[in-house]
Amino acid sequence: ATALLQVQQAEASAASSLAVSINLANSAAVVAEASLSVVQTGLSTLLASTNAALSAAASAANVGEASLAASTSGVLAQLVSEASRAVGIESTLSTQVSTLFATDVQLAQMDAVMSAAAVTEHSRALSSEGSLSVVLSQQRAAKLATSSSLASSISSLQSTS
Repeated sequence: ATALLQVQQAEASAASSLAVSINLANSAAVVAEASLSVVQTGLSTLLASTNAALSAAASAANVGEASLAASTSGVLAQLVSEASRAVGIESTLSTQVSTLFATDVQLAQMDAVMSAAAVTEHSRALSSEGSLSVVLSQQRAAKLATSSSLASSISSLQSTS
């Protein structure tokens, strides 16, 4: 009977220890579950803030890309406008150079004509001067002949008287 009582007491003690162990395990499980819940809440918060940050970054990138595209489009339009203006200026300059070249050709032709006219006029002047010189020489010769004849007449009149 004593042995049975000791066995029963040992079983009761073991059952009591087992119950305490189960209660401790349950308490630990509750604490672990609460900790897990806190961790899950933290992870959810972190995930939400990360998603928000990524979304904001994507939006900023889209805005930046749109701004860059608009800016690039504006610069390209300005470059096209400048190129068109440069072509117009080049065309105008080409026309002016052609006009200047034509004017130079006309001036060269006019110089040639004027040079030819000047040579002709100079030749004519030389010819006229030569003719005038011949006439003057003839007049001088006639005058000398007349003077000589007069001197001879005067001399003969003087000798007669």
